[in-house]
Amino acid sequence: MWTEMAYDRSGRSGRCISGCASADPDQGRARKNLLILLAGIGDSGQESSDPDIAAIEEAVKRTFPVFQVRRVCTGGSGNDLEKTLEQAARDGTGQVIVQPFYLLRGHKYAELIHTLKRQEHLFEKVLAGAPLLSEAADMDEAVRALYRRTAEYDDGETALCFLGHGTPTGANRAYGRLQERFAAAGYENCHVAVIKNTPSLEEVMALWEKKKKYKRVVLRPLMVAAGTHVKKDMAGERNDSARSILERAGYEVLCIVEGLGRLPEIQDIYVRHIEAALAKF
Repeated sequence: MWTEMAYDRSGRSGRCISGCASADPDQGRARKNLLILLAGIGDSGQESSDPDIAAIEEAVKRTFPVFQVRRVCTGGSGNDLEKTLEQAARDGTGQVIVQPFYLLRGHKYAELIHTLKRQEHLFEKVLAGAPLLSEAADMDEAVRALYRRTAEYDDGETALCFLGHGTPTGANRAYGRLQERFAAAGYENCHVAVIKNTPSLEEVMALWEKKKKYKRVVLRPLMVAAGTHVKKDMAGERNDSARSILERAGYEVLCIVEGLGRLPEIQDIYVRHIEAALAKF
């Protein structure tokens, strides 16, 4: 059976699943054949030592100690997700939850869903967890977490800019909604920009020019891991990096090279998405 999860906000409390499974030996034994796969973009070599991804994985393992938890990459050479699912079926796994590290339901999420549908016949049931920013409440929690990490720089003369990847699909509208959530929370110096699509950094800078209030910019990635896009496209020395563009425009720039995965609040959102999926078994 195939099910694509939307985020279930049914009022479940934070950590019930692992506690219930541990307290009920029969339930724990029944779910020994359940696998939680944490799926992210990249290849296994790049992500194996990524501290942002590792932090989420550790949080999931702590929360669900009776389940198998593995990490799988959806990029690089070959389809690691497909191979991992095939091996899991050979190992006797009956139920699978795939929790992607994606922020949005963009084209990468659609590709993941397509892969799961091709492999669903191998299992009793397969569920896909919701991406990070699937609901307004998810966005609000992310907004609060990001502001807490940058509030010390909010002096009225510094723009706090959160740089995402962007997607060519309609899911890109979520970045605009995230900007609205910052505004609704009263964080008027927080701004969202993306590398691909809109709002572009240039568009955001045009708004700053009208305000004539910012001397400095703090750049922080709106990405789960601080990978190539962060180190090159955001903080790199190349001429077209966000940092270089801002410095040429006369801003002092501070780059915080840390992915969202390092934030406990972000880890909690992913854990809750997995709990919502588990509730469907």
